[in-house]
Amino acid sequence: MLHRAIPQLPIRRSDCKTAVIGWGTYMSYLAIYCLLYTGVVESAPIELAASFLWVLREWGIWLVLTPLVCTGLRALHTSTRNYTQLARLYVLLSMAVLGVALSYRVTLDVYGGAGLAASVIYFFP
Repeated sequence: MLHRAIPQLPIRRSDCKTAVIGWGTYMSYLAIYCLLYTGVVESAPIELAASFLWVLREWGIWLVLTPLVCTGLRALHTSTRNYTQLARLYVLLSMAVLGVALSYRVTLDVYGGAGLAASVIYFFP
């Protein structure tokens, strides 16, 4: 029964735009939080550029990956109608994207002086 044809679920460009806008909103919130934390909790001078650079370093990979995932999902939906094959490709795409994001974060952490194993364990969840 898994080999039946599945209905085409439209993945529109507006869905990708919405996702990127969502990430932008989340990153703006983090930058504002960083500014407030620096000014209120640490009583240090507020550096607007440093806050936004920190957010981009930590989460910017998702601004790059999100449009790629949307494009990949759109391509998968147009290339196959077999449910089992589509599910398998979804899993592979998800694992690849999460692997890239994890590798990026671990690389930044190791470059900053942390150990490789500790970084992988910390960022894996």
